[in-house]
Formats: sequence, C-alpha cells, structure tokens
Amino acid sequence: MSQSDARSSTVFVIDDDADVRASIAGLLKTVGLRVETFEAPQEFLSRERSDGPSCLVLDFTLSNTNGFEVQRELSTAGVHIPIIFISGDGEIPASARAMKSGAVAFLTKPFEDQDLLDAIREALNRDRTMREASTSSLNRVAASNSGRTPMATATEIRASGIDVVGDMVAWGAHFCLFYETKEDLLDTLTSYCRSGLERGEYCMWIVAEPLTIEEARAALKNTVPDVERHLADSRLELAPARDWFLKGGTFDGKSLTQDWYDKLARVSARGYPGMRVTGDTTWLSKKDWTHFCDYEDGLNEVIGNQRLAVLCTYPLSQCAAPQILDVVKTHQFVLARRHGSWDVVETATLKQAKSEIKLLNEELEQRVVERTGELMKTSDALREAQTELAHINRVTAMGQLAASIVHETMQPISAAVTNAHAALRSLSSEPPDLGAVREAIDRIVKSGSRASDVIGRLRALSKKAPPLKDSLEINEAVLDVIALTRREVVKNGISLRTELAEGLPRIQADRVQLQQVILNLIMNAVEAMSDVHERPRALLVGTERDATGGVTVRVTDSGPGLSSESFDRVFEAFYTTKPRGMGMGLSICRTIVEAHGGRIWAARGAGAGATLQFALPAA
Repeated sequence: MSQSDARSSTVFVIDDDADVRASIAGLLKTVGLRVETFEAPQEFLSRERSDGPSCLVLDFTLSNTNGFEVQRELSTAGVHIPIIFISGDGEIPASARAMKSGAVAFLTKPFEDQDLLDAIREALNRDRTMREASTSSLNRVAASNSGRTPMATATEIRASGIDVVGDMVAWGAHFCLFYETKEDLLDTLTSYCRSGLERGEYCMWIVAEPLTIEEARAALKNTVPDVERHLADSRLELAPARDWFLKGGTFDGKSLTQDWYDKLARVSARGYPGMRVTGDTTWLSKKDWTHFCDYEDGLNEVIGNQRLAVLCTYPLSQCAAPQILDVVKTHQFVLARRHGSWDVVETATLKQAKSEIKLLNEELEQRVVERTGELMKTSDALREAQTELAHINRVTAMGQLAASIVHETMQPISAAVTNAHAALRSLSSEPPDLGAVREAIDRIVKSGSRASDVIGRLRALSKKAPPLKDSLEINEAVLDVIALTRREVVKNGISLRTELAEGLPRIQADRVQLQQVILNLIMNAVEAMSDVHERPRALLVGTERDATGGVTVRVTDSGPGLSSESFDRVFEAFYTTKPRGMGMGLSICRTIVEAHGGRIWAARGAGAGATLQFALPAA
C-alpha cells in the first residue's frame, strides 16, 4: 500500500476491550493508517461516513451481540464496508460461516501483526475497487402521485449492457423483459451480466427450465471470455430457479424477501459495489401467480433502498393480456424482445422519476458551480492564511533562538575584527610582514563568508515569500538547521548526535518550509527536555531511506515522552502540552509535510522520550 493510499484510508475498529482497541490503533498508526475506534456498533453507526477507502475490524463476540448480528445491522443501515472478524474463540463453524458471509478474514486472538495488516490491505483494496466502480449518486426519487411508497432510490446510474436501455438503470431498478425466443433471452442476459462483471459488481443469474445452467454458462463464454474465473472467484453465480424460488417445493414470498436481504448483506460485506440479478419465471404456475405478483410489488420496497438491480424475465408464450398488465404494474419499466427487435414501455412511475432526476441534476449542477466558486475563493484565502501563519511560526521560533543567532553572527564578526587588528599590526612593523597580512586578510574573508551564510539562512527563514519547490539534498537542510540551533542545544546541556545516512535520493521541496519543520521538531525536543534532571539530556537527529525509496527524518529526545492522549493528538491544531503554547507548531509541520506528499507521525522509543519523524517521497 502506498503512502498516499494509507493516508487517505481509514480503519474502523469495534471491540469492547479497550486494551485491544489501543493495541490495534497503535499498530495501524505506525504504518500511516488513520484509525477510529469504538466500544460498541451503535457508536460506529452514528458517526459520519468516511470519504476515502475504509474497512472494519470487528470483534466477533461483543457484549449482548455477535459479529453476524452486527453485519446484518450494518447492511440494514445501508453501510457497505469490508469486514475483518477478530475473535478469542477459534471455533471453526463460526469462522467458516464468517468467510461464507463475505468477510475478508477471520483472525483468532492472539494473531500476528502482519496477518492483520495483510487482511486490512486486502479489505482496503476491495473497498477502493468498489468506490472506483461507483462514483456518482443522486437523491431518492418519489414513486408517483398516487401516494404509494417510493419504489426506488435513484443512486449511481449503471450501464445496463442492454443497448435499448443504455445507462437508464440505477441501483434500485426493478424492470422486466418479455421475450419471444431463447436467443432473445440469452442475448439480453449475457450482455446484462457482462456489463455488471466489467464494473466489479456481483452478478446472479437464476436459470429456469427449459433453459439449463450448462446452456447459460456456454452462452456466457461467448460473451465473457473469462467467465470461468468469475465463477471460480464467486463473482458470478448461476442458480437453478427451483432451488431459489421454490425452497421446500413451495413459493414463500416473505421468506424469499428475507433471503434477498441476507444475500445482499453477504455480497456487500465482501466489498462489491452492488449486485445485479436476473431471474426467469417459466417455473411459475397459475396457483402462485397472485402471490408472486404481490412478492414482485413488495420487492420494489427492498430494491429501492439497496444497491441492487433486478431484471425479471417472462416468456411471451406463457403470458396473456391480464398477466402482462400485472407484470407492467409491478415494474418500473418493461422491455419486449421479439426475434431480435426491441420495444420499451415506460411506466408512469419511471417517467415521473426521470423528470424529477432531471430537475435534481439541474439543481445539483447549479449548486456545484456556485459552490466551486465559493471554494476557490475560500481556498485562496486559506492558502494566504497558511502562508502568513507559517511565516509567523518561523519568526516566533527565531525569537526563541535570539541568543543563539547573536552568538552565531558575532563569532565570525569578532574573528574578522581580531584578524583586522592583526593585519594592521603586521603592516606597522618594520619592515611590514606582508605574508602575515595576507593570511589575516584570508581569515577575514572566511569570517565574512561565514557571517554572510548565517545571515542568509536567517533571512531565508524570516522572509515572507510564496513556496518554491526545488530539488534539494535532505542532509544539507538538516545540517543548516542544526547550525542555527547548536548554541541553544549546548546552553540547555543537551548532547546532540546525528545519524545521517549517505547516498539518499534528492527530494522536491521548498527549502525554507522544510527547514521550518526540522527547526520546530528540534526546538520542541529541546523544550521537552528542559525539566529533565535525573538522566542525561540527549538529542538524536537522523535521516534514512524509507521502504518506498523516499527519505525519513527523525528527531528523538530523552524527555518525558508523550501521554496516550498526546500521542493521538500531538499534530492537531491548537492542541498543546506547554503552559504558554499555542498548539500551532506541529500542526503547521503536518500541513507542510502533507503538502509535499509526505506524512508525519510520532513514535514511542524503547526508553524515555519520544520520536517525531516525517517521510517525503524522492524527487
């Protein structure tokens, strides 16, 4: 997982054991993942939805409930997220059922850290795939003026794979096809399923006699070359109609509706963006017709609130006019295919829904235009404020270094004055010692250059200028800041040690901003050790190549370290542990580092103190 992927991903943890929550959160934060922990499922359900890829680590045996009940609750609430179960009980039936329900993994405590990280990586990849496959959404649409409950929720528009329909199908669609020949049926359904598989959706084809599963499979092979892989990966399911609709030999609409809920919950838990279904009705007898029509009508309520699209198929040879009217009444729109020719019949419900969607789209587009303009103005103002704040932070930090700055500039100036007096004495001697004069003047030039370098570094840090990224060597930037802070370090009785790796790649960064981050981290470490008297005060500044090929800079002190609360909040704006602190320094550091495509985090060392470090990508 790349650093940018980790930064944009969130892992939610539900466990009623606080120690387990803290342990998992600590592990995941070390690899740069955002973590939110909850004691109970209700807390998780009440939070705002995550914008980026996410997954859920769920304790299987919670107080008063279990993982399967929570899974059902999430599905009912419309929360579709890949789940990793963790449990202190390695019961095989439970783990098998969990995997069958679509869980990414079932880990038994105590588990290896790497096993959890691998499962989370797979879960986030599933969720990322699901989000990429479905990127737009619309609001719910009313069904009709007759006062009926809405039949469908207008969500992401899906490509149906059926030429005559095109992108007319959305999640929540319930439509039907009357067909004349077997070829009409196979041609339509293979295209419908292929479109769903291409978009990462779960596809289910309920096959009814006289068509066989073998015939459906063969037809799919002609349209979907890798159909066997989809079947092996359980992305495509071919099910006999009698096993699905006539369990126990009878049709039970209520039980079948619950089966749809359960099926969709399992599919959603496996990370699919949704499910498209098709089923034929040649099995339907006259005695079940009315019950089936009631079930179809009720199915609209199920489908309308779920990421589900259903295409029902009816053979024209078995449908008289009354049956056709019943079918039209219970579907949003109707297709008819007769020897390759198409007809589309839109119901009043669909026409009204499309009209309202059009109005909603127009309103949405206007709001997007207005909001984009507002955001651009706000963004410009925010950038100006951030630049101003960063400048104030640099000047404030330099104020703390006033004594060190005076010392750093006075040293070369004093040396220049001393050498000037020596040159004058050499010129006054008889005869003048020109060699000594030349050496003194050389030393004056070197002292002047040193003073100029110090003043140049100070001017760069104190001036207010727009960011300018350039290729730079990280160790040079570190050593420049250490030179400015060395006097402050020595004054506070701190031993400074550097571990700068050789051969590091150059990075693309704004030198002033980067040095501001290093300066803040060093000064924070110096302040943290101000009250340490019982052990040596030690400061380590190091650089190294990270696993992604970029560079990492770390600053480690021997201070009191970070509390659990500080560890989680140290980079938040306005959070501070200092009596007179503003809580902006480390927040600004995070803003700068993230603007450079990097990340910054705190880590606990083996002994006393804390380590603050940041990583940046190579140029």
